Amino acid sequence: MINSIISFGCSFSCWRQDFTKGFVDLVANDYGVQYQNHSIPGNSNEAIINEFNKRYHQYELKDSLILFQPTFLTRYSYYDSKFRNLISLQNMVNAKRGDEVVSNFQVMFNENEVTSIDFYEKKLQLYRDYQKYLYNDEYEYNKLLYSLYNIQSSIEKIGSKIIFIYFDSWYKSTPLLNKINFIRFGNELSCLNWAKKNDLTYSKEDLHLSEEGNKVLAEKLISMGRSME
Repeated sequence: MINSIISFGCSFSCWRQDFTKGFVDLVANDYGVQYQNHSIPGNSNEAIINEFNKRYHQYELKDSLILFQPTFLTRYSYYDSKFRNLISLQNMVNAKRGDEVVSNFQVMFNENEVTSIDFYEKKLQLYRDYQKYLYNDEYEYNKLLYSLYNIQSSIEKIGSKIIFIYFDSWYKSTPLLNKINFIRFGNELSCLNWAKKNDLTYSKEDLHLSEEGNKVLAEKLISMGRSME
């Protein structure tokens, strides 16, 4: 029995523009249950998985439908000892160039405290160098799939349900991919690609879902969730 809807992700799962309800709210409304949205703008996959692990081991996910939205493979998190929290960094241009990096520190804490991170510029430069010289799409993708499969197994053990919403435009077919409960959009796996192709983003520049995009995605999630009961 589903008693709550619980979401994990980045801003794609929690962003609102000039409307009040996103797809998480709409799914919860259809089920007639409460919801919790643990998505944070700028989150990396490491941060999203870390938040899931905390909630799972605090026994908060039983009798729930989990909506789990991984983000861009290029995002990265590090643990900041000063603030005792994960800080996610995201590359807004090209992973191989690594010439523009922003932090979601402003969202997690206070935008006026960005410069109070110790060695902030040096950490950004380390991230740029990592993106340019060490980062590999296929490795990060496979690492993510291993993690998602383990997450799915953990959720099944407690009798809850989980749907994964793959976001990044980079992916490839693998045997493990077909074992994970990804929502699919015809032959398309990437929710970002699907939304762009169907004019369901907020604008050409803002790739978050529009109000209509949230409604359409919610309908697809509800249909998939009901089929899993």
